[in-house]
Order: sequence, then C-alpha cells, then structure tokens
Amino acid sequence: LFSMADLTLAGTGTLNVTGASNDAIGSKDGLVVLSGTLNVNAKDDGVRGKDYAVIRGGKLSIKAGGDGIKSDNENTDELGWVQLDKGTVNVSAGSQGLDAVGAVNIADGDLTVSESEEGIQGKAVTIAGGVVDINASDDGINATSHTEVGGTEQVEDGVILTISGGTVTLFAGADGIDSNGTATITGGTVAISTKSGGRGGGEGALDVNGAVTVPAGISFDASKIKADELVEVADSDKQVQAEFVLTRTATTLLVLSPQLTATESFTVTARTQDDTSSAGKGRTITTAKAAEGSEFATRMGGGRPGGTGGTRPEGGQPPEMGQGPGQGQGQEQ
Repeated sequence: LFSMADLTLAGTGTLNVTGASNDAIGSKDGLVVLSGTLNVNAKDDGVRGKDYAVIRGGKLSIKAGGDGIKSDNENTDELGWVQLDKGTVNVSAGSQGLDAVGAVNIADGDLTVSESEEGIQGKAVTIAGGVVDINASDDGINATSHTEVGGTEQVEDGVILTISGGTVTLFAGADGIDSNGTATITGGTVAISTKSGGRGGGEGALDVNGAVTVPAGISFDASKIKADELVEVADSDKQVQAEFVLTRTATTLLVLSPQLTATESFTVTARTQDDTSSAGKGRTITTAKAAEGSEFATRMGGGRPGGTGGTRPEGGQPPEMGQGPGQGQGQEQ
C-alpha cells in the first residue's frame, strides 16, 4: 500500500497488508493512522511515512524485516519524525522498532517492541506518557544524530532523550538507554534490564555522552520475578512509589523514579496481575537502598551510522486530531 501524497488510514474494519518484496505501508509525504486494526507483514519496513508517521488510535500489529515504524526524511528543514498519541502498537522488527531521522515522540498509548536490534531510535526521543515495553538485542532506546560510529564519547549537538511520564520497561542486550547527547528523566517509572548489568562496564543501564539528569533508583536481583508479574516498589510506610509489569524474566533490574529517594530503603514485591490483594502485598523479592541515579550512568556511547538527525519540525504537520481521510488526500479502510 503506497501513496505519493499524504496518507491517512481510519475506519472500524481490519486491514491486512503484506509487503512481499519491500515496505508494507508507505507514503511519499506524511502518514497518519487514526483508527482501525492493521496487521502488517513486510520484508523491509512495516509502516513508513517519509515526512512523518503518526499513530493517533487503532491497533497495529507489525512484523518487519527492517524497521517497524519509520520516518526518514533527511531534509534539514523538515526532518522525519514518528509520534504515538494513542492506540496499541505491537512491533517485531529485524532492525529498529521505531526509527526517525529526527524526533520520536510518545505522548500516550501502548507500545510493545517484542523483537528488535534497537527498540527506539531518533535524534530527539521524548516519552511523556503511555506504556512502553521494549526487547532489543542492542540498545533499548538510542538517541543519536546517526552520524557517529559506535565507540566514541563525543557529545552530539541537538541529541536529547527525555522521559517525563509513562511506564517504560527495557530489556537490552547492550545499553538500556544510550544517548550520544543528553538524557533527562523527570517523571514516570523506568525499569531496565541489560546483559551487562545495572552499573559500569561501558555498556549498562544508562550510557550517556553528555549531561545526565535522572532520579534515584534501586538495582536488585530480579531472578525470582516471573514473567508478566506486577512488580511494586514500596517505601517504609508500605506506600507503593513505583510499579510496572515485568513482561520477561530478568537477572538484574534497575528501577528509576522521582518517587524514590536516595539512601532510603524500599521493598520490592511481585504478584500476578489478577491478584486482588492490596498494593504492595505480593511476595517480597528484596529490600534495597536507593542510590542517586547518576551512579548508574556510564560514559561510553556511539551512534549508528546513517543520515542527519534533528528535532520535530515546525512544518509538515499531520491532520488535526479527529480529522478523517476524506479531509485532504488520504485513503480510508
């Protein structure tokens, strides 16, 4: 399915698209999904909007040999960007789950990247809400200008990673969060599992070349937590300060949240999601003291080679929320 102009998908039905030799759904300009059920199977990229790819509703299931959702406009006046406002997105990708030359913005919705090299990649990555669950063989989230080869400590201009809300769980073969610029976490709950552990070693939970502003966190042995259990972190008054669903088993977990205070002790519990007992009443996993978030950061990084990057452009905006495909060039299911 391909459009030489802006493409908008909306409706109550189901659309099944197979890209047997290349991408499954693509637009030469912008692409917006407002509603409906999309089942996508592609040899290369699943959903690609050159100027932008915006998900504002619906349910997307994407299996791609390349990137799951991609925007690759390298024009410096209007860099490609990806945004999730609402909806449910499930991605299994051979390369990146979400990939943009410019910005990747997650305002709300549910994003699951069950398989990828890197879950999210962009020059400016922002998560303000929703539920994000990523499984990656390399980095969970990679903020990069796409110009540096791995292994450099250079701070890349304009590269930023910001998490201000939502629940983010990252399972990574390399870094949980890798920013070749700055990284800031001011809200939400972030849980990270990496093969290299929670601290040090060049590759770890937080690998940031520039300034790091992250809240306190706790690192602990998570081997006794079962997949799909609800994990809760409670203070000494048994008040839950952070919670998330651990969708896979993990050896070690780092949990970061503004609700945690360094040097204070917190108790980690786990229970099945259908357990109706009171919050914080699951079986005890451990009690640990929180530490300053900066203690979990390393100082080695590197972007992946490619084109130029940038923040979300002022131009090339998608249709207003609720605008249907009949209002402009597009295609309806």
